[in-house]
Amino acid sequence: MPSYDVRLCKRRDGAKPVYRIIETSDFAAICVARQAAEFGDHVEVWRGMDCIYAAQESGAFSLRSKVEKQPGTIRSNA
Repeated sequence: MPSYDVRLCKRRDGAKPVYRIIETSDFAAICVARQAAEFGDHVEVWRGMDCIYAAQESGAFSLRSKVEKQPGTIRSNA
């Protein structure tokens, strides 16, 4: 299983804690990072040297991914 670094820049005090997690997929790592963040925190998820997710948390858990930003790339197996 790949390991990920989760970086949170806290809105209130500017602290930048880094967490190392092991998850089964990029999606799972992003979900864990978003759940750990509070409203207004900046969140980054890194897999090695690649940043796979970066966003300012708005408080609602709705995953905004690169796929959602480019709706023409969504494919369905149905």
